[in-house]
Amino acid sequence: ILLGSFAAYVFLLKFNYCSCVVAAAISLIYVAIVKKNFISLMKHIFCGILGLVIGLAPAFIYLLYNGILVDFFDSYIYFNMVYGAASSGFVSRIYYIFVSIIRSYNFIVLFLPLMIIWVLFVPEKKILQKDNIIARQLLLVIVLDWFLVCSTNQTRCYYLVPLIPITLLSIALTFKYVSFKKINVAFYGLLILFFILFPIMKGIYIGAIRDRGQRIQYVKKVSNNIELQHLLKVNNNKILVIGNHCLYYLMMNASPDNRYFFQYPIVSYSKEINDKLVDDFDKGQINLILSPNGNIKEEWEEALGDKYEKKYIENDILYIKK
Repeated sequence: ILLGSFAAYVFLLKFNYCSCVVAAAISLIYVAIVKKNFISLMKHIFCGILGLVIGLAPAFIYLLYNGILVDFFDSYIYFNMVYGAASSGFVSRIYYIFVSIIRSYNFIVLFLPLMIIWVLFVPEKKILQKDNIIARQLLLVIVLDWFLVCSTNQTRCYYLVPLIPITLLSIALTFKYVSFKKINVAFYGLLILFFILFPIMKGIYIGAIRDRGQRIQYVKKVSNNIELQHLLKVNNNKILVIGNHCLYYLMMNASPDNRYFFQYPIVSYSKEINDKLVDDFDKGQINLILSPNGNIKEEWEEALGDKYEKKYIENDILYIKK
């Protein structure tokens, strides 16, 4: 029931992360089949479905009551699933999954040395039977979760977030059996692992945090523009920001004026969504449009035409409906 409820909450939060729940469920099914405990397996499946229903029911009742269930599936499910359809054909799909796995090198650097240390330096005789089962389950979950995450064809760091808890559990289990009483090979292995990881993580994450901090200051400066604040107040705090800059909505305390508030790179994959946006622009259905750094498709700017007045705020362009 807890796993099912957890799956429901993960689905509502960010359904891409459901891979960790799917991997955990497959792991439980695998253990039940190996032990030939089919009655327990059926109980687990029933309780999991029950927990899923309990977790989803309040959200779905709310969506039905407000008449936005269809919009929910359109903007949350279909909108995101377009990424998966970016590569057509079985061979192409497998190729992109393989590329995604290779590009997730920051996880590979952590995972492979951990596997080597476990296999070479943890004597099997010392491992308790319960821990041995846990280790196999963790390995299965990590591999499945990694594959499912990479099946989205995305290589951004935050897509690997579901792998963090199970990787930490694996590290904890490894440390339980690796002896540090003597300066042995395992110790040097972990030491080398640290010195490999530290500069990589420093370069990736600290650099990313610094760049993000500078970006936040710039967005804050744009959002505090007096004219923009006045226009937002007149327009009930609604605006459409071009691109994938959700930070602007947060800083302006505004809500999107279109269901497709996150266009890039989704419009590159879906002509249908791109055409819907062009139609909305052409009809002048959006009062305020902000283009960070002036990056806007030529087709979209043509659709806006002379129906909008163009103003510059720092390096951004604000389109105001006349």
